[in-house]
Amino acid sequence: MIKDINSISLFKQNLSLDSVPETSEEDKVSLTVGIGIETLDYNESTQTYRALTRFHILFEDSKQELFSVMHMVSFTTEHYEVLEEMVEDKNFNFAMFEIIEPYIRERVYSAFEYTDYPTPSLPYRFWKRAIKLNRKVSA
Repeated sequence: MIKDINSISLFKQNLSLDSVPETSEEDKVSLTVGIGIETLDYNESTQTYRALTRFHILFEDSKQELFSVMHMVSFTTEHYEVLEEMVEDKNFNFAMFEIIEPYIRERVYSAFEYTDYPTPSLPYRFWKRAIKLNRKVSA
């Protein structure tokens, strides 16, 4: 499906500790994760695609964002007639997030490393159970 990855680069990262609810040390906070492709573009001259991917961690109760990271991924693949088909293709989404999973993990760990809060645990292939975010495509 994805033939070659040309580059993966950090686009934006945000850690919002202001949104952490007041709790005692015994309290637990439930978190949920979301993934999505924010934008997907095709460059005719280079015949490459560029996807802006997004991962975020939300508080389950309030849906306030605790952490988000966006990566720009440049890649080649077989040509889709309609970009929306690619974005809606479950296998494509899983392939994309399998490739960037280590980058997401590193960003999460490094963001929480110097805080008083524990690093959220991300199970292997967490993106398979994540909620989907909105997507935009352009040619």
